[in-house]
Amino acid sequence: MQTKIAQWGNSKAIRIPSTIVKQLNLKENQVLSLEIKDQALVIKPKEAETIQELFAEYKTSFTYEEEMDWGPAVGDEIEW
Repeated sequence: MQTKIAQWGNSKAIRIPSTIVKQLNLKENQVLSLEIKDQALVIKPKEAETIQELFAEYKTSFTYEEEMDWGPAVGDEIEW
């Protein structure tokens, strides 16, 4: 299968044929990973981040001085 490079503002763009979109279950605005491998452009869906990656840059100095009162249970919460 072939496609062409087109101008998109100051960037270049390629159109992904619908057969490939369906086969890979791609969605509009989905983040894709671009990689150059053996002189070829490899485009693949970005893998989901782990919880560690999501919070890797999270910094806080807030600490709880005492246990927090969250109020009475309102659903199926488990009592500790």
